[in-house]
Amino acid sequence: QVEDMKVHFIVIGCLILFSLLKRYSGIIYSSNDDVDGVMMKDILQFQKNGFLVKRGIANDIGNFRSRIIKAKTIAQQDYFDWALDRLDCQDLRNTSEVLSESTMKTCLRRFPPDAIPPVPYVQYIHLHRKDPELLKFVAPFAQLASNLLQVPRIRLYQTTAFFKTPTQHLLSQATDWHRDLNLVPVDTNNYLTMWCPMKAIRKGGSILRFAAVHFSISI
Repeated sequence: QVEDMKVHFIVIGCLILFSLLKRYSGIIYSSNDDVDGVMMKDILQFQKNGFLVKRGIANDIGNFRSRIIKAKTIAQQDYFDWALDRLDCQDLRNTSEVLSESTMKTCLRRFPPDAIPPVPYVQYIHLHRKDPELLKFVAPFAQLASNLLQVPRIRLYQTTAFFKTPTQHLLSQATDWHRDLNLVPVDTNNYLTMWCPMKAIRKGGSILRFAAVHFSISI
């Protein structure tokens, strides 16, 4: 099983929103020009390719992993609540104090076998709202983002957890090709997503793949 935490940043104008978007609310981080390990070659590579692999940013993830999982468990209830509404199974929200994969299966059994709808995309969002201590874990990513985007401050937009297994099942779906920037309600190119694996990725484990990257929101 591969677990990932996703952090958007958007420039203020990051899991982010930055200084150019002062009308949006969120957690604001100020940049630090002396962030260890951020070099001009990293900035140039990011500007050229649209992505960057940077190691050693989350060496303390072991100190936060239990908090992330606990926050994910709380956020999972939000997902089930939203998904049941999308599937028109709102009544099931009142039949169980704790919603679960079993609740989802009960909902899907209501549909004819040849007309079972796809389960809404599984993601557990806003973990930092479930546990504000996770903002300490996000901080190094935020400072890296401000350096890569070359802006003085950035704003946290979202933190998201994904739990994927080697084989697909109801709550572990394949992720199709997409651009995050097309899926957020902001009109800016100053947006950055950072991924951090929550456990060591070994041979045969999940990896990220990047297609050609465009920085323009219009593409």
